[in-house]
Parts: sequence; C-alpha cells; structure tokens
Amino acid sequence: MECVGMSLYSTNGCPNGSGKKGRSNFGRSLKISCLALAFLLLFVLSSAPTVSFAQSTPSFSTPINLGAGISGKAQNPNIAAAGSCVYVTYPQGSALYVRSSSNNGVTLGSAVKLSTTGKNNFQRIWATGTDAYVTWEGTVSGGMDIYFSATTNCGVSWSAAKVLNTVVIPSTCPYLCAQPTLTAVGSDVYVTWTQQNPFQTAMSPSCAPTKGPGGCEDVYVRSSTDGGSTWGAEHFFGNSAYIRGAHEPEIAASGNSVYLTWDDSHLYFSESTNNGGTWVSYTTTSTSENALALNQTSFAATNREPHIAVSGNTVYIVWEANPGTKETTYLQVSSDGGTTWLPNNSPFVFGNNGGTWLPIVFPSGSDAYVAWGQLIKGTFEAEFAYSSNGGSSFTQNTNSPFNNAASAGAHDTQLAASGALVYVMYFAGSGTQPTVVESTDGGATFGSPVIISQGTGATTEVQNDQPQIVISGSEVCATWLQSVGGVQSAMYSYASSP
Repeated sequence: MECVGMSLYSTNGCPNGSGKKGRSNFGRSLKISCLALAFLLLFVLSSAPTVSFAQSTPSFSTPINLGAGISGKAQNPNIAAAGSCVYVTYPQGSALYVRSSSNNGVTLGSAVKLSTTGKNNFQRIWATGTDAYVTWEGTVSGGMDIYFSATTNCGVSWSAAKVLNTVVIPSTCPYLCAQPTLTAVGSDVYVTWTQQNPFQTAMSPSCAPTKGPGGCEDVYVRSSTDGGSTWGAEHFFGNSAYIRGAHEPEIAASGNSVYLTWDDSHLYFSESTNNGGTWVSYTTTSTSENALALNQTSFAATNREPHIAVSGNTVYIVWEANPGTKETTYLQVSSDGGTTWLPNNSPFVFGNNGGTWLPIVFPSGSDAYVAWGQLIKGTFEAEFAYSSNGGSSFTQNTNSPFNNAASAGAHDTQLAASGALVYVMYFAGSGTQPTVVESTDGGATFGSPVIISQGTGATTEVQNDQPQIVISGSEVCATWLQSVGGVQSAMYSYASSP
C-alpha cells in the first residue's frame, strides 16, 4: 500500500509522506511493555513536526479549443478567477471573445463577443467576486483606442464596449494608445495605458519624428467607483523632462489605495490613496517628474518590464535592468503602502548580470514568490525565489525541477499562489511546450513538471505580460496557444489542486 495524502502526522515510516507503507505486526503488541509503548509514543510525537507535505503532480484535463468553430487565428489568451468564477479572454479573427465558468473552471460557457470590428489586442482581465472587467486596445481605421467591458453576473452578460481615452485620434495621424492593463477592488476599477500626448513637447529629439507631433508617450490612468459605468478624469504621468517616453505601465490596488509603476529608462512609481482621485507628487534628485524613481539615480541602465503586486499594505515591484552587459532582475518591497521601500539603499538582486528575462512577482498573505527566466551557459532556465516574511528576505530555490535537462530552455514564467500552494507555469522543451510545476510548501520543493498541452500540435509561447494560470477554489486553470489543424488556437485545461 502506497503512502498517500497530506496528513501532518505519519506513523507509517514513509519519509516525507511518500514511498511504500510496511505492514505493522500488531500480533506482538501484547509482548511490548508499557515503558516501550511510552517511548514509542514519545518518538512519534516528537518527530511529527519534521514531517513535510508530499509534493503532488497535478493531472490536467484534456485540452479544449476555446475558439472551436470560430474562423481566424487566435492571439494571446488571458485568464482570471474570483470565487467560483473563471474567465478566459482571447482575440480570434476580427473579434475579442470571452468564455466564463461558474464552477471553478470545470466547464466553460459559450464564447461571447466583446468586440466585433477592427483589430483587438493586448487584452487584460481582472475578476473580483462575481464581477469581472476587461480592457484591450482596438484598432479601427488606423487609430488605436482603449476599450472596456464588464460583467456583474459571473460572465452571463457583458456591457457594451466603451472607449476610455478622450483624446481625439485623427485617422491621418494615429496617436499610439496601447498596452492597457487594469485592476479592481470590488466596484473600484482602475485602467492604465500608454498614449502619445499631443499637448506636450518631447525633450528627446528621437521621439518626435517617429511618434507624432505629440512627442513621447505618457502613462494615462482612469478610475471608476461604480464598476465601470462612469469614469473620472484622465490623469497622465509625464512631462518634458522625460527621457524616452513612459510606457509598459502596471497597476495594483488594495483598499482605497492604487499603485502604479512604469519605465522610462528609469523605473518609476506613483500612488493614490483616494481611489485614483488624486495622485502623490514626488520630486526626485535627477528630474522633476511627478513620480518616484525606485532605482538609484546614478543607476546607469535601462530599466524595463516592471511587474507590480500588492498584498494588504505591502507592495512589490520587480523589473529587469542592464547595469552591466546582461539583464539583471531587481525587486523592491514597501510594507507601508509605498511610503518607504526595502532594501533602503538598493533593490534585491536576482541573477546578477546573468541575462534575466521577464520577472514576475505574486504575493499571498505574508508569502511572496518571484520567478524569472535566466540565461545560464547559453540556455534559458526558469528561476524561482520565495519569502515567508512579507518580503523582508528571499530564498532562491536552486534545486527546482524546472531548471534541469527535462525543462531545457525554460522561460516566460507565470505564477499563481494561495498561501503555501504555488504553481509555476513556463514554456520549455521542443516547441516551447507550456509546462506546470506545483509546490505545497511555499516553493521549498516542487513536484514533477507536467506538459499541459498534451498534444502534437506546435505551441506558441505567450510572454508573461498576461496571466495564463490561476487558482480557483479546488482547481487550477491554465490557457495557452497551440496549433490545431494548422490554425493557431487558444487552448484551456484544468486540474484539481490540493
């Protein structure tokens, strides 16, 4: 009989809850003295706390094609979950679709069109309760706009698409409105994007010729306190002192506080404590931008690809920069809502000058997890670090199963976590196969890698600018791109989690 389950106490002699269980010979129990029994009981109880959870390997369902019967090629899918509701959005052909579930992703409803014209791309989705919000960039007649739609009933119906940017975009001079993302706390919704600002003059001559008469990009934010029915004024971050153009914004929220980060050669941060009504102004030593430069002002490097996340009052920002010859991953943590940052003098450093790529951070309570790709001896590996003290310190897992020969070339990591339950999704192996590993002890150990595509069709890597794996109740759900019948399709699968 094999040892199974995740019982804290184990008297079967199996190390770490795994292996073969021996048959106990209770027929001799009458010959054991009371003293021997007492010593035996003392041994069992004293050794119990050292028994660790056994790592499991999730068994994913047969993948389904989310866009089966829909013409056209699918693009990067995006997934979100809250309560028992799971949502997957994906552009396919000339429309943006969403499929929803009310039973933790075990079954999905029919595809619903959120947009029916033009080109739709870079969609993001956020779920909270039975509400969910979607934003995306849409291109119609040569101009880009930022669109928004919402559901209040777990995806049964969705609101008509609404344009959030207010600057008129003439078709003869298509200003850039791109890279939207969003977050929400209940009915408080926040959307940010990159846009060329026609009311500003670029400081850098390299911006104006290629990016229109408005010059370099700025980061825009709009807020809603009624689930997206109405929206407040636009706030933009940027002025003539910007170096190259603010872009790649990311946003997070907790309570009434909203946190924003973006890059413009430096790595910037701003916050609002009143639901996006007003934003804090900062004065840095190097410029007069209305933002805080998180990297050191003497940091002669290009900072890019930021990712922000929040748990309670603790804010995490991770990004990559190239202070030397190769990219390095940096992380800063604030335990007081962005007022002060740790470490005080410099960020946490992962993969120092080691060619890191696309870092991501995912907090859950006092636990926090960081993953990134790193170039080691000419091959990418997926790297992972964890904290159990709210980001005060991190431990890098150097024995993970996703940085060995079976996962050669691992990159574009994604994270999902609930307490000590952690999933790392990445692309590895021939054909950039989507792969998942599971940990039940906060990332200290992992189970075996599982290739979730389960098919012969070529897969397409999806970079981690969009979530691809989520935990929903007792299920873990994932989405990716794969060729089905020669057509690039958005795929979906789920597995039961511990």
